[in-house]
Amino acid sequence: MNLNKMFKTINNLKLLQFLVLLTISFYFFHSTENDAFLACSVIFIHLYFTTGFLDAECCFSITIRKNLKCNIGWSIGLTFSMALHKKDLSLLKSIQESLESIGSITKHNKDSIRLQVTSKKDLAIIIKHLEIFPLITQKFPDYLLLKQAFELYSNKEHLTIQGLKKLVAIKSAMNFRFIKWIKKSLSWCETCN
Repeated sequence: MNLNKMFKTINNLKLLQFLVLLTISFYFFHSTENDAFLACSVIFIHLYFTTGFLDAECCFSITIRKNLKCNIGWSIGLTFSMALHKKDLSLLKSIQESLESIGSITKHNKDSIRLQVTSKKDLAIIIKHLEIFPLITQKFPDYLLLKQAFELYSNKEHLTIQGLKKLVAIKSAMNFRFIKWIKKSLSWCETCN
């Protein structure tokens, strides 16, 4: 990273901090007992705020499941998700709107809701956003791994044994606990043992 880019990132962080405080202030000073105002409106949020919130709350995952209907016997899923308390529905809707209305918001459990993105088209929007407004925390390496998996998926490499092996390696880098399970399940894969 060159010096100019580093200073630009620092200035963007200051802007991000200001926008976070502004948005939180707006949320608390305009909420009512029943949140009717917030439920009917979408809060404008700056795209740097969206990235900052993603940095704090989102999750990237790669799912590899045994599926005998697939030619190679395994299916692949890429997921972006973010769960918040149900009282933050309007904020989650605003984040969804700032990302071109991608994915769907569903009930996650008793007190939380989740924005989940699994379609190739919507994942491409997330990747495009994070290329312009990059993550700055330790979540960035996981994003790079998801992006790499997305490229394999987009090029249909996941439909081959070699592509599956690459995805196993990427997923293993995202979550070390996965290694034991995959070694047991993919005993036929000599590069996994």
